[in-house]
Amino acid sequence: LLLLMICGFILRSIVANNLSPSADESVYGTHAINFLESGATSNQNQSPVWFYLADIFYKIFGVTLFASRFTSILYSTFTILVIFLLSKKLFDIKAALLAAFLFTFSSYALEFILMEMDATFTFFYLLSVYFFISKLFEEDKISLLSGLFYGIAILTKAISIMLAPGFLLVYLVYFWKHPEKRRILLSRKNITNAIIFAITVLILITPILSYNYLLYKEKGLTDVMFARFFDVSPDFYSSIAPTMQPFDLPLLFETGLRRSILFFYDLDPILLFLFLAGFLISILKKEIKITLVVLTFLPTYAFLSGTSLLPYHFLVFIPIFAIVGTVPI
Repeated sequence: LLLLMICGFILRSIVANNLSPSADESVYGTHAINFLESGATSNQNQSPVWFYLADIFYKIFGVTLFASRFTSILYSTFTILVIFLLSKKLFDIKAALLAAFLFTFSSYALEFILMEMDATFTFFYLLSVYFFISKLFEEDKISLLSGLFYGIAILTKAISIMLAPGFLLVYLVYFWKHPEKRRILLSRKNITNAIIFAITVLILITPILSYNYLLYKEKGLTDVMFARFFDVSPDFYSSIAPTMQPFDLPLLFETGLRRSILFFYDLDPILLFLFLAGFLISILKKEIKITLVVLTFLPTYAFLSGTSLLPYHFLVFIPIFAIVGTVPI
């Protein structure tokens, strides 16, 4: 595992040092400079955690393209470890190492080591899934650590909020499939944990909420994400209107699902086929745990396919592709 993480770090560093800059990077990279000293609680374009982290690495390495991408390098490498841990819960150590291997050398994962939030929020998103699944499968309880990392994931990229319906879906299916455990699942302890989970997330995302409240109170504006999905100040954001597509159900079924699958097919066809084969085998063998882990990601996938059809936004699904992709091997 250590060797895979070292290889993953080196590969990601090489890629980050050689990829050409993208349009978004010119925005995010400059906004991160001296973000720590700015006193800002959030950012007009995205959630704040990535900007804080990027600024830390600017101060260590200087303001360079490599430094701006170091957050993605580091957290994509850490994701290898979380994939190993989650796979070990579902399978065994050999399958866990294989899943880590598939992610380490995934061309999709390597393609997007950019000055973007996706590689970083993927780590926190997956870590939240790991703690939620582990606690539920092993103790039939709701994990408070999952709530902590879920909140941090939202603070890194707002799309992480779609993990909540994923957790709810998994909990309901687990409840339905295990009638003998329903008393524990609906126990006072679990209800208390669910309340603490929600309060933890709410406290953690307070910077985003307060930022938008104050911005709207002062100028009648919100950040890009609130404006996009709540139709606030469309005239102000008219210059970037093509990138402000809200969720659209017809888009999801007419082109979204097809285009999102093509992203995986174009950038990592082998991993796509392994995932599809592994998921089919799991369903045929009635491997409920694997199915539940996949369901955790489903609302996020549906939401992105109906709104944000950019390939780097789908990076978050490569870890689950790697995990399920070990089944047919």
